[in-house]
Amino acid sequence: MTPEPGTIQEFAGRLLAARGASVSPVGRDLLEVRLGPELKQKLRREAVLLAFSEEAAAAVQEAELTTPGSHFFSVLLTLARQRGLVSRRRAKEKARGVGQFLKQVEFENFGVEITDREKYCHLFLRFHFLVSYCSVDSTHELRSVVYDSASRKVCSEPESYWEGLSFEEVPVVQDDASPSRNEELTHGLRVASAGLVAKLKHKVLSFKTRSDDLLEKELERLESYYRRLIVEEGDLGPDAVLRNDGRPGRADGYKLEWQRKAAAEAARFRPRVRISLVGAEEIRVPRTLLTLRVEAHPFTEFYGVFDLASASAKGAFCQGCSDMFMSLRLDGSGAVLCRACSGGADKLD
Repeated sequence: MTPEPGTIQEFAGRLLAARGASVSPVGRDLLEVRLGPELKQKLRREAVLLAFSEEAAAAVQEAELTTPGSHFFSVLLTLARQRGLVSRRRAKEKARGVGQFLKQVEFENFGVEITDREKYCHLFLRFHFLVSYCSVDSTHELRSVVYDSASRKVCSEPESYWEGLSFEEVPVVQDDASPSRNEELTHGLRVASAGLVAKLKHKVLSFKTRSDDLLEKELERLESYYRRLIVEEGDLGPDAVLRNDGRPGRADGYKLEWQRKAAAEAARFRPRVRISLVGAEEIRVPRTLLTLRVEAHPFTEFYGVFDLASASAKGAFCQGCSDMFMSLRLDGSGAVLCRACSGGADKLD
């Protein structure tokens, strides 16, 4: 996905403000930035006008285009890296209680009561990558992958979940460079990058196919052009016919030139995809772990999770597979199970 101008504008504004700049929107996709002492020295400017779309840059001549692949976007990435790889954010709570949990999760054939609750922060790592597709032309896009530190897998939350969260300021703390934290970051990055590569597989294949098709057309054009020249010059074999001026023709020279240009075009059209890590965030989301109990015999206890940041239930844990589900059943042995672990609804009726 190519980021919307507003997304990059928000990123630029927050980053530059954190580096002491005064930031003000002055029009659609335009940001006026009065630089602080640190950035004045680094950028050798007093102020800069940033445009986050080509239309805005064309309309205002003095504006600096700030889109993936542009010079100033590279400047922003460099500034972001200088602040350290990982930033910390904490989602604000939308709900103070868990009353909606029992309304949102379906317990198909039994009633439930909440016997205990424990608030905690669920840790996610969101990695931001710049993906560059380079061939005869180049395009760029920003991609984000979220890693769940509890399951140690790529997070299954939809993008709409993250867009719906609001965040509160988190005090700047000294980076914790403990071996366990670094190990978790390294593992998270490995899992996230593998997940991104898997997602990009079809797009990369399409990009390669397009590059190959363009190269094939260019090689056909070169072949047609040089074959015509060679035919006009004639063959340069042992029985070559001399030109009217007594000199041999230039067919061999055309053949060498054809080979060189074909090799050069093959290199120019060669598809290359580069993935660069441009930043990462630790995101802590407040949630509540609920202890649940079946209201009637056999009074089985199990657990559920309510998300305070989105005011929504994340589900309850199946005692068979330990995954979370929004619908559970009580089987004949007294276990609370998902449909797959219970063997199907018909066996429980």
